[in-house]
Amino acid sequence: MRRPSTEPAEPTLLGLVQHRAEVERACFQRAFAGHDGRAGILRERIDRTTGA
Repeated sequence: MRRPSTEPAEPTLLGLVQHRAEVERACFQRAFAGHDGRAGILRERIDRTTGA
């Protein structure tokens, strides 16, 4: 079994708030904006990352 190269970081309040905001955004997009579930959200993230 391989060991991780670094130890996991302790959770921070900022990290938890950012995660919760992302979850809320994804939920509202699926529920109200007509996105096609997780595939659409993943596509958007890839497009933002690649600049497509």
